[in-house]
Amino acid sequence: VLQYGCLVWIQSFLAEHGASASQGMVVGLITRCLTIFLGLPAGWLSDILGVGSVTAISSALVMVLGLPLWCIIASDPTSLLTTSLAFGLGFGLLSTLSGAVVTHFNVEMFPTEVRNTSIGLAYNVGFAIFGGLAPFEATLLYKAHWTGPGFLYMFAGFAGLISMLLCRHLQKSGTLQIPYIREAPYFGVVGPAAKVAEKMSAPLDGEEEAEAKMSV
Repeated sequence: VLQYGCLVWIQSFLAEHGASASQGMVVGLITRCLTIFLGLPAGWLSDILGVGSVTAISSALVMVLGLPLWCIIASDPTSLLTTSLAFGLGFGLLSTLSGAVVTHFNVEMFPTEVRNTSIGLAYNVGFAIFGGLAPFEATLLYKAHWTGPGFLYMFAGFAGLISMLLCRHLQKSGTLQIPYIREAPYFGVVGPAAKVAEKMSAPLDGEEEAEAKMSV
């Protein structure tokens, strides 16, 4: 939704509502530069907090900021300053934080036996149904009320946040295994991840220490 219903669709919205071609190029360039230069820091953040935590945080930010950022853009679509700050910087940061870890997030969710099939099905169906229809939905909502697209972004963030909180609950209770590659960090140290962290932090015995020295 954020990719097609926001970054792509808003560019068309600006062009249709009086924004110049140079304005569209500037705000688009800002979003892409943020993606390029902040992609690595976002990945580093997922190494510190866990990809599950970063995904939840980005969803919460989209839920909170999606509507006000859109209202700022729609209030003056011909202003270079307004669209650069709200669209280029605001939505650019949100898309960078969520987009930089989406592949990592998808890979960790499935065991190797079914990983390619599961990712291909889940990722493409999700993009086709939710992402592919997002511009259409944003257009319909805008025609109904000018704030409509903002509620679409807010709902998308809300759905993502609820999904991540549900995953955290299922992992913590031991009902479902969420990560299949690196259990700690994912949502911090909860559930099965606590055992992994405890094992990693425990001192090595004599045999394990000898093996570690030989491997070095």
